[in-house]
Amino acid sequence: PDTKLTLLYGQSTLTFSYVAFMAAREKEAASKLSLTILIVTAGNVVVFGYLLMTGREGFSQVGPPLSVNSVLTVLLFLFRKEKVLHASRDPQ
Repeated sequence: PDTKLTLLYGQSTLTFSYVAFMAAREKEAASKLSLTILIVTAGNVVVFGYLLMTGREGFSQVGPPLSVNSVLTVLLFLFRKEKVLHASRDPQ
């Protein structure tokens, strides 16, 4: 087995399991789902960054997914922040 992929899939599986449990207990499951996606993309950035910084993989292998997940993480963070700001201004 590939230890690098095992690390990545283990992080993703743990995150999805935890948030699925939390979403099952909450009324606002869509909010938890967007948080899950944010955590997974941020986790991917951490794992790919770790692989690159420790020299276990070269930039040609982890650079593209690191770049894509970094952009997605920033966009998801900004989208969630904007959504929270709108929800706090418009209580219904």
